[in-house]
Amino acid sequence: MRLLWGIILLLSIPTAAHAQTCYNHTELLKSLKDQHAEKLVGRGTSHGMIIELFVNSKTGSWTLFYTRPNGVSCPIATGFNWEKTRSGKDT
Repeated sequence: MRLLWGIILLLSIPTAAHAQTCYNHTELLKSLKDQHAEKLVGRGTSHGMIIELFVNSKTGSWTLFYTRPNGVSCPIATGFNWEKTRSGKDT
């Protein structure tokens, strides 16, 4: 699982050629809660950034983003059809 998160992060770190819209962390959290009813399901750190995953368990919408030390949050990916799996089980 850690390998998967590492691959996702490495593939999504913005480069100079990759324009990205980022947000104030507090405002992003408010938007995820108010507009999408997504709740935090996990977080970790990588390369000095916080990586967070928010999910709406009823609709299956999800948002993955990283937050820099200065409080700026940038989306990595968003989607639908999120499924919770059993912890500790290989698939």
